[in-house]
Amino acid sequence: MRRVIVLGAGGIIGQHLRLQQPADVEVVYTRRTDATLFYTPLDLRSPDDLPRLNALVGNKWGGKVDVVINLAGESRTDVVEASPKEHRWANVFLPQMLGVWCDQRDALLLHISTQGIFSGRKAPYTAVMPRALLDEPVNEYGRQKLEAEQWIERTCHNWMILRLTFALGIRPFPTVGRKNPLEAMFEAWAEEKSQQQVDDRFFSPCVAEDAAQAIWKTVKYPLTRFVEHIGTPIRTSRYQLAVLARQGVPVGHVQEVHAVQHREAFPDLADRPYDTTYEGSWHRTQLTPAYFLHAFEQWRRRLGWDSLDDRGDELAAYFGTPAPDARAKLGLGFGALHGKVAEDWRAADPKTDEQILQWYRDTPAYCWELSAYHIDPGFNYIGMCTGIAQHLKTAGARRVLCLGDGIGDLTAVLGEHGLDPIYHDLGGSLTAQFAAFRFQRRGATPWMLLTSGWAPLEGVSYDALYPKADAVIAHDFFEHLTNVAEWARACYALLAPGGLFLAQNAFAIGDPDHGGSIPMHLSRNNKYADDDGSGRAGWDTLLDEIGFERTGQGNWRRKPA
Repeated sequence: MRRVIVLGAGGIIGQHLRLQQPADVEVVYTRRTDATLFYTPLDLRSPDDLPRLNALVGNKWGGKVDVVINLAGESRTDVVEASPKEHRWANVFLPQMLGVWCDQRDALLLHISTQGIFSGRKAPYTAVMPRALLDEPVNEYGRQKLEAEQWIERTCHNWMILRLTFALGIRPFPTVGRKNPLEAMFEAWAEEKSQQQVDDRFFSPCVAEDAAQAIWKTVKYPLTRFVEHIGTPIRTSRYQLAVLARQGVPVGHVQEVHAVQHREAFPDLADRPYDTTYEGSWHRTQLTPAYFLHAFEQWRRRLGWDSLDDRGDELAAYFGTPAPDARAKLGLGFGALHGKVAEDWRAADPKTDEQILQWYRDTPAYCWELSAYHIDPGFNYIGMCTGIAQHLKTAGARRVLCLGDGIGDLTAVLGEHGLDPIYHDLGGSLTAQFAAFRFQRRGATPWMLLTSGWAPLEGVSYDALYPKADAVIAHDFFEHLTNVAEWARACYALLAPGGLFLAQNAFAIGDPDHGGSIPMHLSRNNKYADDDGSGRAGWDTLLDEIGFERTGQGNWRRKPA
């Protein structure tokens, strides 16, 4: 396993690196801010911060690292132009420091640079063009990036420089990083707005997925002390790309794209090189209307509840699996992945209640099974969650406890409908961690109550539930418990007077008498499904004894006002 650190991985290239991550690498993705999603926070703003990098590598791999991919730096041309001194550390000194740091550890520095180092007056540019033939860059950003390149080449030994050009693509994590130019185009057209795009500055475009593949290829087959270009070797402008993209956008009335001149339309912005077209660079994607249609569908389905590809992407990002592999696995469907959960249970063969609890913490199988379950049109899970949200809003409920919510879809749907949901599941479990990851990806911030044991809300503060809940919803939860009655009574106690309760249970499925297809549904709970002789199921009897009133609306119950 090659050990790789990616610095500054919050942007579109870093996000696609995660989705393209090969199976034979172990990677730490860092960004300056607090840890979210799959990122490790690492703030390197001065030489005094180097101990943080040393500590990260020391704690993770005992001080040994094979490759450092440097995506860090300030790439907003106009921000650098306005305050060049402020950004010299990130764009110039940090790459220099990383070059020395990598040489000291016999590690490879993959420094990501830019076509902005070129003046734009001698296109097309090759990666091996002699420095003597290059003119001075036209803006401060290009000068800083060129200075970093030249110092690394003169001083260091274990390096490769990869020059990216104008990047196109869709961020799979829209709450992280900046909006891509392509996303901005699609957003404008979806809102039926016209656009102004520059048509007197030219470049070779780069597709983000291609860039990620090229970077991973370089990690696997590095050429030390070598410069490579990544981009499609064609000459185009923002306007020409927008016209091409417009042909692939299937939304209503798509407004016109208007060609403008850079200096006339944007006189307050820094100058851009006239023409930085690449020659002989690395690329795969053909920029045709078909590509832009594919990209538009990526943008439209991002965070889509019913999108197999989108859910596959988030599973890939969470588990560090290549996105095509994750999509293929999810595409096996609910039945196959449900079988994997049962298979995982039987392999672990938990005997005691504590062993059962530990299996729930450790198994990754529920992340996959529940993802497939919730996009299966036969179950219409999201439709059911939406119906619950509408029912609760009609009833005037707001604060809702979602018991055993697994990967968090019920919580997320209720939140999108303006309710105040509280997520609950088992603390320390991969499933609950995946739910937290999914909330972060969507920019959602629900309260998360994580149970540490079998007792109702054991290990969490009851203060989080004051005022008490207006509703408690439990989907596919009670059949997994060792203490059903205790949890049902706790639900009653946690509800405000008049509060609503809804539970969908699958008791008596999985025991030998029912084929054993779901062994995780504990057979000790069969009594709640079996007729107790009174003409009512054991579950209904239990709820009646606790004091829940029947509402006459399906399985909904109410705590008396």
